[in-house]
Amino acid sequence: MTTAGFAQITGNKQGRRSASEWRALIRAFSQSSETRTQFCERHGVAFGTFAWWRSCLRHESTAVS
Repeated sequence: MTTAGFAQITGNKQGRRSASEWRALIRAFSQSSETRTQFCERHGVAFGTFAWWRSCLRHESTAVS
């Protein structure tokens, strides 16, 4: 996914992202070859926030299974 395409998914970088936007962000990370730090820096995401959402979404997906 291109950065421009990603910006369309996530909307406003300054505002809060919705859960669906975080799902798209985590999916984009999993398809990238970047480290978490590189990915967060490139997308302007705080590493701790990224890690928190990644953990929450991982638990959400295992709870549904």
